[in-house]
Amino acid sequence: MIWLIGSRGMLGQEIAGLLKNEGLTLYESDRETDITDPDALRAFAEGKDIRWILNCSAYTAVEKAEEERDLAYRE
Repeated sequence: MIWLIGSRGMLGQEIAGLLKNEGLTLYESDRETDITDPDALRAFAEGKDIRWILNCSAYTAVEKAEEERDLAYRE
């Protein structure tokens, strides 16, 4: 099973479509799972048979990056 993070973004939607066309089943997440919070990631993954993780998430507010420096660089 594949966990596709950032599935509603432009890249995530494209990748999801390609994988589904190949008959693969996905777990999908987007903003509802905070990728900078290890506990949130563990909670989402708990009980799921995840074999691969594709991270298509991104900080996309480029024009705000200087104002939101901490958010843009958050790991």
